[in-house]
Amino acid sequence: MKTRNTRGRILIAIVAVIVVAAAIAVIQRDRIADLILRGGDVTLTDESARSSPQARVALDFLGAYRTMDKDALARVLTAEQIARLRQESERPSGDFQRMRTMMLGDLPADPAALRATVRTVQVHGERAVVLAETKGNSWFVQLTRVDGAWKVSGF
Repeated sequence: MKTRNTRGRILIAIVAVIVVAAAIAVIQRDRIADLILRGGDVTLTDESARSSPQARVALDFLGAYRTMDKDALARVLTAEQIARLRQESERPSGDFQRMRTMMLGDLPADPAALRATVRTVQVHGERAVVLAETKGNSWFVQLTRVDGAWKVSGF
């Protein structure tokens, strides 16, 4: 009889720990979602950064920028950045071309390797910054929420 009581208490304790752990996970996730919705600062790191919607847009941009896929760039850039790229394609500046060459030479072409360079995503309200690090450089992609969608507003 004592063994049955002990097993019952152990089972209750295990269930209580599971319920508490699940509650903490939900509370933290909801707190982060609440901060994002209210415009609070959120910093994502590691896999949560790499899996974020902001990182996906930044990675889509970098892939399209490498190939200069104008349709893909139009989907991920703000109107201002589209105009900037259009101007650079018509009248390329030396600085822009050097930066593009350096960026594309430093960042991996392989999508999985490029994704692995994402270190952090900082979100503040309608703006975000994605940080990608290579052995030699740190690259920042700035994002702005436009009509509910994240768009690249600087790089």
